[in-house]
Amino acid sequence: MRNARSTALAQHAAAQPLPDPSAPLVAVYAVLARRAAAGDAAAASRLYRDVQRCAEARQQARVITAIARNVPDLAGESAAVVMRGHEAEVHMLGDMRAFVNRSAGLCSGATRVQLDSLIPVMFTAAQLGDVAAINCYAGSGFNMLHGLIDHPEWLRDMRSAPQMVEYALRQGDWVAVELMHHAYAGVFRDTAAGQAVQPDRAMDYRYLRLERLGASGEFAQKLDRMLADATATLTRQQIADGDAWANDAYTAYFGGSSSNEVANGANICGKIED
Repeated sequence: MRNARSTALAQHAAAQPLPDPSAPLVAVYAVLARRAAAGDAAAASRLYRDVQRCAEARQQARVITAIARNVPDLAGESAAVVMRGHEAEVHMLGDMRAFVNRSAGLCSGATRVQLDSLIPVMFTAAQLGDVAAINCYAGSGFNMLHGLIDHPEWLRDMRSAPQMVEYALRQGDWVAVELMHHAYAGVFRDTAAGQAVQPDRAMDYRYLRLERLGASGEFAQKLDRMLADATATLTRQQIADGDAWANDAYTAYFGGSSSNEVANGANICGKIED
């Protein structure tokens, strides 16, 4: 819990307008970081989104450069290459170039230190309730979280991932439900959520049952099969408790919404656009 002084600082910071949305990251990073550290949730979310977008643009620019070096015809969208069946690759490269170009105004001049701060920036936004930051932080594989080798202290913060994801769930977020299902199922162990909880079939059943309450069509049929497998190893009391929890959570937080958005897996760190 925040003390009175830190709460007052956060309220003061939140009362100030955010910098112009078109301002480049390099110009606003310091002020947003100060405000985020003081507890300004809006500033923390803005900083996270700007840093993530620019870090993604940097990565995509590197991919484009590597392809241009190794497969110049493909990188150049050669008609001959397209004729050889590489239409999908050319389309992908076109999308990547367009994203990098759209991000140029925001990201021009951003320093390596700023872009490499994505994990702590993401963590701060997640702490302050940004659901997208929570999902990305808790659900990304460690190989996707740049800088962990140089900053092992960041791993300590990951113990709070389940509490963050539970907060996202209470905001009616289906991605959070999918993350907790995977964590308790014991898969994707190289994520913060997967490391912070131990596999537990009874707990996994709860999240599967919650997803099933919002599912329809083929996704509902898939969940029915998974639930049938799960109940084979659970007691009647565990099943009853799981059903009651799921019904309460669905009524309280999801209001009849559909869980089909995670039918093909959760979109953990979607590409951020304006």
